[in-house]
Amino acid sequence: MLLEPTEGISASLSVFGTEETAGEDPFEHFAGTTFSSEGTFAHTLRERPGAQTLGLLYGIDASRTAIAADSRLVIGSILSGRPVPATTADTWALYYNAHQYLRGDARKEASGSSSGSVCRMGIRIR
Repeated sequence: MLLEPTEGISASLSVFGTEETAGEDPFEHFAGTTFSSEGTFAHTLRERPGAQTLGLLYGIDASRTAIAADSRLVIGSILSGRPVPATTADTWALYYNAHQYLRGDARKEASGSSSGSVCRMGIRIR
């Protein structure tokens, strides 16, 4: 679902299967569900366009690598040829992305006469 209440604000809400199923029947290889929400807010700074995006992902019922596992267990598993520890616990991620044109704008970007800055941060728990 996509919402655009004004020209400079948009938000989306998506629900999709966590496992990659490109080129396959998604119902045959279904493993997990991911809920995704994202909002983008356009702004102008010193007559130059920019935007900020904030997103949230929440995943359930999928097997994944246990990134919170003790690193000694992970390294030991790799060295001994055993599978890396996995978990089916729910997981979530929060991310922030921003961009700001410092010179030029999107119309001049194709000609290479634009430049800007980008900031990206994210956190994933479990």
